[in-house]
Amino acid sequence: MFNNFDEFEVAIAELLDVPLEDLSGYEDSLLDFGLDSVQIMTLVGQLEEQGIEVSFIDLAAQVELPVWWALIESKIKLKQSA
Repeated sequence: MFNNFDEFEVAIAELLDVPLEDLSGYEDSLLDFGLDSVQIMTLVGQLEEQGIEVSFIDLAAQVELPVWWALIESKIKLKQSA
């Protein structure tokens, strides 16, 4: 499970096959890094394996790293409080 933003950022850099330093601090659209629907589905699958329920539509609606992390972090907190 992603325990913090830094771990999530590393995972996204690996997913996009870009150096972490290129992604670090980037707040605009991940489409700029070539993000595609297959990669979004891959991330949805990885999150589901960790028990975090996020849909393709949730992630595709806004493809910015801080937005994704806010959504995922809220799902993690919800899961932990259950």
